Amino acid sequence: MKTVYIYDKNLTIIAKPLVNSFEEFMINPDGVYEAWNPEEHIADTQEFTNPIIVDGELRSKKREEEILLDGKVELLYPGEIIKDGKIEKIEVPEGLYKPLWESPAWIEYATLEECQEYKRIEMKGIRDNKNEEEIEYNGNSFDGDLNSKNKLFQASQIFKGSETEIDWITADNKVTKLIGNDLENIVSLFSTREQQLFTRFADRLTGIESCKDVESVKNIKWGE
Repeated sequence: MKTVYIYDKNLTIIAKPLVNSFEEFMINPDGVYEAWNPEEHIADTQEFTNPIIVDGELRSKKREEEILLDGKVELLYPGEIIKDGKIEKIEVPEGLYKPLWESPAWIEYATLEECQEYKRIEMKGIRDNKNEEEIEYNGNSFDGDLNSKNKLFQASQIFKGSETEIDWITADNKVTKLIGNDLENIVSLFSTREQQLFTRFADRLTGIESCKDVESVKNIKWGE
């Protein structure tokens, strides 16, 4: 046995008769439901939630249809608004550490303390990335990752003061000749840059701690 759902013109279910098959019901619907009127009724084997007829097909309304046709704005997702009869998506703007949707806009939900911590992490990331950038020496670039710098330091200690030329692979995978003094100079360049980066980082941390509001924290930049 199968349940047939009979809807009226308002798409309200008015009967749920049991039949052998839907096809059999449609052959003689008034034999099962005496009040059957093809102008007033429609039958289906499914019980639809919020039914709608589109292009002659009975189905459940889509979320967008419930919002636009039935005014169920509570079904809108964060970032969605209704504009000109359509659902429009508003992307989260850059610069929000902890975005919260308060229609019709995204707002910053992070506290001052949270923003300060986010900014510390941001500044540390910039410092670390810059500390691993390549460095120029005599027309060549040398890798700045920790492993490469350690190899340079070890080689500078081994060949300290030596005039012996050794082959060294540059950042762009070329071979260049270096002597002990070159190795020491490159190591010195990396060391000087690292000191400058950590000094700037410490200065930014001081600035972050002194901020009294969220916008002041966000206005702190690494700078050049």
